[in-house]
Parts: sequence; structure tokens; C-alpha cells
Amino acid sequence: MNFDKRSVWLDVAKGITIILMVLGHSSIPDGLSRFIYAFHMPLFFISSGWVTNFSKYNIVDFILHKARTLLLPFIIYSAFVLASINYLDKCSFALWIKTGWGGYALWFIPVLYFALVISQFIYKLENRGIRLTILFIILVGAAVLSYNKIVLPWNLASVPYAIVFIMIGAELNKFQNKVVIARPGALVALTLVTLLISMKWRLDMAWNNITPIIPITIGAISGTILVYMISAFVDQKLPICSRMFQSIGRETYLILALSQIVIIYLNEMFSLSGIVKYSLLVLILVALKFIKDLINRILPIKLL
Repeated sequence: MNFDKRSVWLDVAKGITIILMVLGHSSIPDGLSRFIYAFHMPLFFISSGWVTNFSKYNIVDFILHKARTLLLPFIIYSAFVLASINYLDKCSFALWIKTGWGGYALWFIPVLYFALVISQFIYKLENRGIRLTILFIILVGAAVLSYNKIVLPWNLASVPYAIVFIMIGAELNKFQNKVVIARPGALVALTLVTLLISMKWRLDMAWNNITPIIPITIGAISGTILVYMISAFVDQKLPICSRMFQSIGRETYLILALSQIVIIYLNEMFSLSGIVKYSLLVLILVALKFIKDLINRILPIKLL
């Protein structure tokens, strides 16, 4: 199996995790929700570090490249979501400018952008020992922010912890053949570690609730590796499921941006059972994907 093909098993992992993210925001049992929260956002940061080639660009080009691929679609999706919540909740545009997305899933994008840019500066340092020292200092800084409940606009208090996961992803990539190969004993151990930690402590990166930071970080890494192993197995043994999860994983941005808003509208307009509601969610997201692809084909540059 070729583990270097990012577009295969890693997209499977993202597809599985974005489904879990949507479920995590639904009315599922608290224990299952805590288990999903233990790793679902860390996995996306770790995956970003895994696939980012920090040596490919200079700092200025990197900043501009990430602005085009992350911030430009973020502005477009945000305009759509802002119009929707203004209609439903009369949310103030000025408040959004000041505070950002708060609990809406789009909080992830600005945090990812700034975390990647700072990580790029760190990876320009050639000494690995210095990089790891900086990583430890950032980890301590993230814990201090969380312990003192320091809240910054646009969820930016979460940036230090996001940097930690991005750098962990970049380091894990060096051991991908060991990380990704699924072994029964490892799967059981990783599941138990993640489950036990999530039962004791709840991770919520949106609000930087990340303490005690050492066990929570261990739980996030173990849960991420667990999903990676399952994804590699699915890609190797279940090709039909693999293609389905790959398709979902490649639409992470759209699902992240719009799934909550669709659910809000469905709850506001109809009284539906869970199965019907989430079936409609899937159909609406598929329709939005085709609209997005059509827009990208019409316009001279890819915006979404």
C-alpha cells in the first residue's frame, strides 16, 4: 500500500472525522460526544501539519498561498453564513467583526491560518532541537491561556494549541509507515486510551478548553492515530467505502461551513426525526457541492 498518496487514506480519515464532527454536534449520548470531541478537531490540525510542505515556499509566498486557499473561501462562506444567522437570530454584523464565529464551525479556519503561518516561521529554523523547544514553550503557553480562561476574539486563544498539533502532524509524517498500519492490539489500545481520557476530561478547542493539557493531548493524538489506522484499513480492504469517504473528505470545507446552518434551518422550519433530518442534510449538502463545483468552473479562479 502506498502511504505517500495523501489523496487516498488521509481523505478517508477526513471524511470519517467530518461525519463524526456533525454527529458530535447532534443529540447523541454524552459519552459518545466526549469521545468524538477528544480528537475530531485535533485530527484536522494534525492532518494539516502532515501534508504541509513547509520547505516549498518562502514565508511571504506561504502567507499568500494560504490566504488564497483558506481565507478567500472563508470570506465567501462567512458571508453566506452571516446572512443566514442574521435572518434567524438578528445577529449583529459589528459583533461578528469584533468576536468572530465563536461556536460556529468556521472558527477553525482563521485559527488554522494563523497557526500554519506561525508554524512556517518555526520550520524555517533548521535546528530541530530549537524547534522542539519552541514547541514545548507554545504548549505551556496554550495551557496558561486555557487555565486562566483567557478568551481572545476570533477564537485566537486556540492558535497556540493548534500550532502544537500542526507540528505534531509534521513530525508524525516522518513515521507514517508505523503510524498508519492497523494492528488489532494497537487499535484496541488507542481506543481505550482515547475513551478513558475523554470520560475524565472533555476537549473543546473552539473555546480552548484543553486542560489538563498532557492527558488531553495524549487522547487527541491517540484518537487521531486510531482514525488514521482505520482509514488506511478501509482504503486497502473496502474500496467502495474508501471512495465514499474520500469524496466526503474532499468536501470538508463545505461541510464545516454549512452543515450547522442547514441543521439550524431544518430545526427552525420543520419538526423532523433525527433520521429524516440528517438524510435531508446529506441531500442539501450534495446539492450545495454541485453548485460550488459549477461556480468554480464558471469563474476564472477557484474560490470555494
